[in-house]
Amino acid sequence: MEVLHLRRIDPDRNMARFYNLTIEPTLFGTASLVREWGRIGTFGETGNFSGVNAATIC
Repeated sequence: MEVLHLRRIDPDRNMARFYNLTIEPTLFGTASLVREWGRIGTFGETGNFSGVNAATIC
């Protein structure tokens, strides 16, 4: 599983965000790109792209 964690913190703008990108295999042999984002300290939101091969995602 490939994971990318990003954080953006700017105290002057009261901004504290996180972004997580994960490539996960599916049951059907393809890959799914799972995106999580939100304010640091919260659960945030999740979305995904599925049904494409890993080469397309990368």
